[in-house]
Amino acid sequence: MNLYARLRDITATLRYITNHPLSSNAPIQGVGRWMAWQIRARLAPGPVAFDFVEPARLFARSGLTAATANLYVGMQEFEDMAFAVHMLRPGDLFCDVGANIGAYTILATAVSGARSIAFEPVSSTYDWLAQNIRLNGLAEKVVARRAAVGAEIGTARITSNLDTVNHMLPNNSINDATASEQVEVTTLDAIFSEEAPTLIKIDVEGFEMAVLNGGARTLADPRLRAVIAELNRSGETYGHDDAEIRDRLKSFGFECMQYLPFERRIVERKSFEPGNVVFVRDKKWVADRLRQASPFRCRGVQI
Repeated sequence: MNLYARLRDITATLRYITNHPLSSNAPIQGVGRWMAWQIRARLAPGPVAFDFVEPARLFARSGLTAATANLYVGMQEFEDMAFAVHMLRPGDLFCDVGANIGAYTILATAVSGARSIAFEPVSSTYDWLAQNIRLNGLAEKVVARRAAVGAEIGTARITSNLDTVNHMLPNNSINDATASEQVEVTTLDAIFSEEAPTLIKIDVEGFEMAVLNGGARTLADPRLRAVIAELNRSGETYGHDDAEIRDRLKSFGFECMQYLPFERRIVERKSFEPGNVVFVRDKKWVADRLRQASPFRCRGVQI
């Protein structure tokens, strides 16, 4: 990476930190955490456990973007993570499709008290998911599987050296320029043959339609109240666009919403920049749940 690109990335990171809802009132502290991590990662590059949302913790290591972003700002995807925490309760079941290091799984179970089932297909990333589950003492409440979720049961290939943007290779192709590995593929309907999750999070770098196509029965189950899906136009690789995914979820009665954590309100989403979208079914039920949720704390802020 040349100097210009490096400076551009640093500028974007610092802008993200200082504009984040949990650090905008104390931007110097946020920048300080970033600077401290840059120094620490170079002097002692091994993993370190840090405080996440109370009482949870996560491991961070240089190169784990999903971990270091939470270290810098407290909650990387503030609105959507807060939605998950306020939405879930003990006794609920949360499904994390594309769990990465398990940030949402840890929030759902360590903070909200729900049971979780987490799917992460990349072996090296799955290891960090498993370590974070052990770090928080959640082995009895979290089922973690090294598998992908798709349209049908089988196997497929996934890239393995692209950190948060690892993705399924179309038609099981092998790209000589990118490391990949073969993984098991299951479906939502195979997973939930009897019970149903309250909330599903899907972050699969463009493979969302395949996940939905393998889960028609699960998506139709009224016990599933909400889906958080990352829509960043990467579905074009697999022949569909973000609008098709939104339409597919709408066909099951889900509406596109945005969550305002400090106000405890869901509002209709008016625009669709790349990023997570919260899809809600039975808005009154969900709205009541969000409003009645116990507050939680992150970086000294009550939410």
